Amino acid sequence: MNNKCVCNSGFYDNNDNGVCPPCYFTCKTCSNNFSCLTCDATLNLVLVAFEKGNICVCATGYYLDSTT
Repeated sequence: MNNKCVCNSGFYDNNDNGVCPPCYFTCKTCSNNFSCLTCDATLNLVLVAFEKGNICVCATGYYLDSTT
């Protein structure tokens, strides 16, 4: 058994004294603040490769509505 504490979904382990900073708001899970591992499909977000990692963007035909 590994016996290691892990961060909750939506946060990542930055190896800084047990602090789990939040992922970027469009990520469901991430490896760091700017690289998503998964997106929340219920929000119509899809994972896209980007130059510094993966990002979650709106699926074709959808747009990000920040008012909800």
